[in-house]
Amino acid sequence: MSRYLHHMCLRLLSMACFTIYVVGDCYAQNFTASTLYSELEKMQAAALIVSDERGEALIAHNADISYVPASLVKVFTALVALDVWGLQHRFKTQLDYDSTSRCLRVRGLGDPLLISEEIDRLITYIKAKNIQTLNGIRTDSSFFSADVDAHGRGKSWNPYDAPYAALAANFNSMALEVRQGEIISAEDQTPMTSLAREIGGQLAEGEHRVSLRDAAQSAIYFKQILSAKLVSAGIQVGHSRCDGLTTHYSDWITFENSHTLQDVVEAMLKYSNNFIAQQLFLMLGAHSYQAPASIDKSIRVFDDYIKKHFGWRSYNLIEGAGLSRHNQLSARQIIDILKRFDQYKHLLGSQGQVILAKTGTMQGIRNYAGYLRQADNWLPFALIINQEVSYQFREHFTRNLQRHLNLSE
Repeated sequence: MSRYLHHMCLRLLSMACFTIYVVGDCYAQNFTASTLYSELEKMQAAALIVSDERGEALIAHNADISYVPASLVKVFTALVALDVWGLQHRFKTQLDYDSTSRCLRVRGLGDPLLISEEIDRLITYIKAKNIQTLNGIRTDSSFFSADVDAHGRGKSWNPYDAPYAALAANFNSMALEVRQGEIISAEDQTPMTSLAREIGGQLAEGEHRVSLRDAAQSAIYFKQILSAKLVSAGIQVGHSRCDGLTTHYSDWITFENSHTLQDVVEAMLKYSNNFIAQQLFLMLGAHSYQAPASIDKSIRVFDDYIKKHFGWRSYNLIEGAGLSRHNQLSARQIIDILKRFDQYKHLLGSQGQVILAKTGTMQGIRNYAGYLRQADNWLPFALIINQEVSYQFREHFTRNLQRHLNLSE
């Protein structure tokens, strides 16, 4: 997982950028409040709000105008998930064994961190049942609606476009290396599979991290990884489709991921992982309105939460990762989210010891929201920029804003 997440982080940071408010490699020290605010006033699509420890706005500029929040939506997805399940919640996968047919059924329940290392743990559960031979493995992805998708997801090979599925291995992506025509796994913990060879045959020389195409491929890839690992563990695996299994699940094994929801959310926020965000979004819908998970059910969960806790009159949230430009939030609404998220703020990325924040980046969008350190307090802030600026503008602006607030104490 760490290699994949590091790879994703590098992709997110690979855009060309140049700096503003920088002398040498240090922040300019002669900034003033008027200098900061005048930069925003020159922009046609920008907003800023900073709230004090009592919840009152210290600074507000275009705070009630709706903008595209981009990945700031992930903070809201994290908030709802943590309020529903709690930090120590662990996601599960169900396995059902039919001793007559010697078939294993694996039913996915949406676990977003069912990575290769966790599949190794799952196999220890199976071995504990003293199974030596399986005639086949049957996968079940019915916990999610068929072909479930969210507005804004692209169809590229890039991992940020990975499809969503109830049963998914390694974020529905694969790490491959093509070396002199040979296709190998770029992860020691992940075996090569026939699907990986098929996809690798379409790639150029070098290392790649590529997404799968859809939920059907997702189930195939999971089954192939599981089968290869079972064989390595000394369990024979046949090729029966196991169609004769009953539809009743006996919960023979309920596998629990070793990672808590705190781990899941921290990875999602730190690396802005779209796959994790949408898996959480979909599972929330199934949790509240029963399986199969669907986008409509999950939107209802978001709407229910907003009605209960915020009472906003105007907003639009139609998916959980911030991929859609149809999402609309104001800076003040983002502050409302951050006020409730305060107990979880340690899960956000940090800029030094004085800023905890999440970025929201798309073409023409450079948002930034989180908390600014002021003495012993953390002040919620939301900086929305829905127009082109230099890539590092928001970080430099926010650092100068944090310094100004501390100088003004």
